[in-house]
Amino acid sequence: APELRAEPSTELLQVALRKARDKDKEIRAAAFGIVGMFADHALLHDAKHVELLVLHAHTPEMRDVASQALWAFIVQQHTHPAMALRKLNALKGLNKFEPLLKAHTMELFAAEFEYDDADEEE
Repeated sequence: APELRAEPSTELLQVALRKARDKDKEIRAAAFGIVGMFADHALLHDAKHVELLVLHAHTPEMRDVASQALWAFIVQQHTHPAMALRKLNALKGLNKFEPLLKAHTMELFAAEFEYDDADEEE
């Protein structure tokens, strides 16, 4: 029977996610660069991967990748942003999440109340 293997992009992203918490800042930067190339990948729909990126983003470039992953995750859960933030354990790492959340406060606020407006229109 042929061996079942993940797609090359999935394997590369899995390695990059592991290396995103490496102690060496250059390895971490390269890993974040790779993650940034796969913004729409299913692995980034997993709260633990998004949380890892936010908590280990130590440079502006890394924070951009983490922010992109964070907002893609929140949009994916768009009817319940608060629930998405709970899944990400945002309160435990609030000092890391807060700057990324502040950058999009209006979108977050609008998304939180969007479904209430939709209910009233029916």
